[in-house]
Amino acid sequence: WLAGQLLWTWRDTVESLPAATVTVADIGFLAALPLAFAGYFVLGFARGGPRDGWAHRLTEIAVIATSLLFVVWETTITRITADHALDGLERTVLLAYPIGDLAVVTMALVAVLNRRSRAMELAAVAAIAMAVGNSVYSYHQTESSFRTGSLSDLLWLAGLTLFVLAGLRPDVGDATADH
Repeated sequence: WLAGQLLWTWRDTVESLPAATVTVADIGFLAALPLAFAGYFVLGFARGGPRDGWAHRLTEIAVIATSLLFVVWETTITRITADHALDGLERTVLLAYPIGDLAVVTMALVAVLNRRSRAMELAAVAAIAMAVGNSVYSYHQTESSFRTGSLSDLLWLAGLTLFVLAGLRPDVGDATADH
């Protein structure tokens, strides 16, 4: 993700280029999604507890993902697929964000349900902020109205701040269990 952000910032501030629908920065941003998914998956499934059965967790995934899919479908996916001004690569990249975000937020919420901790809750809210920021960005891209400093930037900043706070403030139980 950092590589994508550095490339995006360079394009935006140093080269003063307008926001393109697809850039090299997307490689870094999109590569972060499966890594985030894997991290939440490990945290959500690794520890036992009162609800440590796989069937229970798979049911949680199905309920959460289905609920989120309806929201993402109505707010983002239909808008992107209906935009005939986008070429195939642009449409694919813009669709990769909400689909990847759906998977990441689903796993983040499952992790919160199965491993209650303040740090995990902050990290899940961070994932949600990043996903909503990506959806707002996609909306602005389909409308050709994205500008630096928009709501999506604020949501991305909030998400990154929450990720940092989650990492700086792990729960005591988490720290002792890991050692």
